Amino acid sequence: MKTRILTIALLLSVVAWAQPDRERMRMNMEKVEAKKIAYITDRLDLSPKQAQTFWPVYNEYNDKVNAARKEQLESIRPKGDEKKRFEDLRDKEIDEMMQMRFKMERKELDLKMEYHERFKDVLEIRQVAELYRAEHEFKRVLFKTMRGEHR
Repeated sequence: MKTRILTIALLLSVVAWAQPDRERMRMNMEKVEAKKIAYITDRLDLSPKQAQTFWPVYNEYNDKVNAARKEQLESIRPKGDEKKRFEDLRDKEIDEMMQMRFKMERKELDLKMEYHERFKDVLEIRQVAELYRAEHEFKRVLFKTMRGEHR
């Protein structure tokens, strides 16, 4: 009986301990997203009218690209046995995974091209180019910051 109570208490403490990590991670992602928005807004020097029309289009684009990337990651994982290692795959399975990866990368590129045209409808072309630079630089700064925190 004591063992069962101790086991239950231990499991509850593990679950309670893991929950704040998920919450903290969600809050960190929200902070990163807010910093990204501020960074892009500053770099593009958006007028109020441009900001009003740009951000809904950008958020839609960002959501679709993230969904495409998630789909790509899920599609290239070995089916069935999730613990199956790459080295254990047959050549045919590897080829299928690579073909699926190319298909998903093409889908992401098509999205980028579609939204490039939509961005040109709401921003000046120099601002569109600056958007791409700002996204790239923000990722670089974020990775540097993360690397510094983990060292």
